[in-house]
Amino acid sequence: MKKLITLGAILALSVSTVVEAKKGGMRMSSKKSTPAVQTKPQTQQNDATFNNTPPMPNAGAQAAQSNRLGNFVTGAAAGYLLSEVLAPNEAQAQQPATQAEPMAQLNQQVQTAAQTIPSFKAVDPQNDPNLIEKTPGYLRYCLNGVQYLVSTANPQLAPTLMVDRQNAPAACVISQ
Repeated sequence: MKKLITLGAILALSVSTVVEAKKGGMRMSSKKSTPAVQTKPQTQQNDATFNNTPPMPNAGAQAAQSNRLGNFVTGAAAGYLLSEVLAPNEAQAQQPATQAEPMAQLNQQVQTAAQTIPSFKAVDPQNDPNLIEKTPGYLRYCLNGVQYLVSTANPQLAPTLMVDRQNAPAACVISQ
């Protein structure tokens, strides 16, 4: 909650500084400005050139000079408050970094997955290393980690992909 309030204060200071700078506010002096251009009735309007343009008061430069200290103080305060918000508290600082824990979990998941994949021995490793079961009606193969059935009764049928209960391809591994 404290960090949220601090972050809100930083945001408010930053926004107010930008708004004041854009509208030229935050002046230290209390001078009243007088209109720079005196209106005279003219019958013919001349084209604007640099020679006949009246000088404009340099309000932007005055505001920038008087705003410099205010901007510095606001920036310093916002930086300090932001560092306080982002700094870890004592409980976080005392916890040891446990980067090895995710790797241990990943290794355990890989070992669990490897245990659930059925392993088969090739029936005829010299002639057909992917054949894992041979019966009078079909041949079962393990190709690229997936099981297929090939009909021996009707060789014109395409091989059939074996699936598990979730309708995913049945995995397999050939052991030597």
